Amino acid sequence: MPIIKYFPLFLILLLLVNLLYTKPDNIKAFKQGKLNLCILFYFFLTLFSGLGTNYYHISILKTIYYSLTGILIYFIIYFWRLSQTDKLTFLRSMVIIGFLVSLYGIVTLVIKKDVLFAGLEYSKSNLINPKIFLEMGRISSSFGNPLFLGGFLSAIFPPSLFLHLLNLEQKKLPSYLTAIMPIVIFIAIILTFSVGAFLGIIAFYILYHIKIKELYKTSSVYTIYEGARILFFCGIVLLCAVLFMMATNALLYLQGRDYVFGEFFGRFDFHRLANVEAISLRLDSLRCALNFLKTNRCIFGIGIGSIGTGNNQFSRISMDNYYCLSLIESGILASIILIITFYLIMKKGYNRFTNTTLVEQARLEGFLIGSLTIFFINMFFWDLLNHPTMRILFWLLVGFLV
Repeated sequence: MPIIKYFPLFLILLLLVNLLYTKPDNIKAFKQGKLNLCILFYFFLTLFSGLGTNYYHISILKTIYYSLTGILIYFIIYFWRLSQTDKLTFLRSMVIIGFLVSLYGIVTLVIKKDVLFAGLEYSKSNLINPKIFLEMGRISSSFGNPLFLGGFLSAIFPPSLFLHLLNLEQKKLPSYLTAIMPIVIFIAIILTFSVGAFLGIIAFYILYHIKIKELYKTSSVYTIYEGARILFFCGIVLLCAVLFMMATNALLYLQGRDYVFGEFFGRFDFHRLANVEAISLRLDSLRCALNFLKTNRCIFGIGIGSIGTGNNQFSRISMDNYYCLSLIESGILASIILIITFYLIMKKGYNRFTNTTLVEQARLEGFLIGSLTIFFINMFFWDLLNHPTMRILFWLLVGFLV
């Protein structure tokens, strides 16, 4: 298991060695952008996380590990200066993985059993048996937690839709092969019942409707594109209906009244899906973060990875909000620079999206902005960048965009 766990790190370091030999000129130019300097400054500040605590030496090691499996990914992609074709190859690979993960999750719901991953050891971020989630009607697939699965699939959905629309024009594959992927991924997102993923997809639809659709008006397959857009709209309506049912049950519970929505199709238990405890935990995270600002640890935080170790005053396993987690573990200085970094990422990406004269490139950048928007929304609902898969994917997409 340790070999499997740290294999991505070995692979990333191998890519770095290859980069140093093949792209030395690109590396010299990294100081040209405010974003690059801001990211490096953020990394520098996180090295002080937990300063003055007994946990500090562990925090430094975790900071380096998180950066090697996150920030370093961005710099490798940035320095490589990948072509549009190379980016599409990466995205196709990720979408295929997302499709397979989605398909397996749907299968587990149908047979009510996680055949492959039910026996895996639980971590501090996944303390509930996937079988418990399946009894509610929530799928977790290979991620072990519906929030993790929802976050991953919602970030992958925009590229899957982009690749389908691209294939409609290029006609390299039968259209049904590329259409089935975003459809299955979208169905799996709904079956995670992840509020963060739902809100992220809704935000992406707004961006899609307002900005991205304009880029397809000159397309040779605009009529087919309109059909895809209408199908997407129907999916959003279904997603909003599910959100309404969950919110209604939660509100009724808080008022001490009976639930309106119960069990559907013998698979979906909306009594249990109205997770009032989760709402309470997230509100408690906000209170913890605000109270932490009054302590003498607020400048540099209590140390990266400290939450859930029992080495501090917080009894929480996780904060269920990455922004609150960053404030508490990294401190206010690093968190401010992190927010500025996120702003610069979106600003630079949006400038590229609006200023490029290449329609296909603008389309891709629009969908990538959608993916990153989904990431930022998911961060309000769970400790997203603590998950190595999500951390790698996030910085990979940032590298593609900027």
